Amino acid sequence: MKTTDHSGPPRAASILFGAGLLWALLIPGQGLAAVPGDPCPAAGLTQVNGGPEQIPALMLVCDGVEWRAVMETGTDGRSVFQVDNDSGACGAEKTGRMRYNESADTWEYCGGGGPGWLPFEHAAGGGLSGPAGCGDIGDLCADGTVFAGWHPITYEHLFIPTTDQGTTQAWKTSTGVDDIAADSSYDGRVNSGQVANSTTFPALKLCKDLGTGGYNDWYLPSQVELYYLWSVHGMIQAGGNIVNFQTASYWSSSEAGNYDVWVQFFPDGYGIADPKAELLRVRCIRR
Repeated sequence: MKTTDHSGPPRAASILFGAGLLWALLIPGQGLAAVPGDPCPAAGLTQVNGGPEQIPALMLVCDGVEWRAVMETGTDGRSVFQVDNDSGACGAEKTGRMRYNESADTWEYCGGGGPGWLPFEHAAGGGLSGPAGCGDIGDLCADGTVFAGWHPITYEHLFIPTTDQGTTQAWKTSTGVDDIAADSSYDGRVNSGQVANSTTFPALKLCKDLGTGGYNDWYLPSQVELYYLWSVHGMIQAGGNIVNFQTASYWSSSEAGNYDVWVQFFPDGYGIADPKAELLRVRCIRR
């Protein structure tokens, strides 16, 4: 059972703004909420709490050994990834961390044990390379999809359709059930694979049924993947090949508990948890 489950229907405000100690006491089976570095039971589990280090809300992911900080939400409702003034090497213990490289004037991320710190932006002549024929973020590929950059954890190429797949879709037609046994904050493909292709899950079904470009592996992006799309949406739109992201909230596939799912607000970058039956927008993704 997820550590974010609780006995009654939660509201986003209680998730985002509850005092850390009180929030910990609301988590069944828990004493005090975990903090980064605490032991955790299984890789891929996520937990949201108020924690003593990040207040009022901190998202943790289990790497199989201990809890790692992935995202924090401030008192103004904005969500940001863990950011560190980190001049050290990119190792497995820093997987998912982002830093700002002042000398290079760019954001970089650590995939853990790979080629080191890597920039989000495609740099000609170095760093990550894009797909043949559509190598820059926002380029239209020959199959009719748009290159959206690189997955921030796996470095795989990400692609999106040219338009939204839904404008007023519920994530699920009801609430109160843990629908994904092992939620991933960064892999929407894993999340979608645990949900039936059913009209009970309208937002996820839109992506499962999508055939754009001749592909059948589209999925609803995870919380991290959706945040990444927001971070580069200006570059994507500058390519002139998509119907722009709207000033609205978009569904991720990452649950925030039995009643809520993490959503991303475009274009301002707000990340909050909304009830599963809310009617929001959908933009699918593949890699």
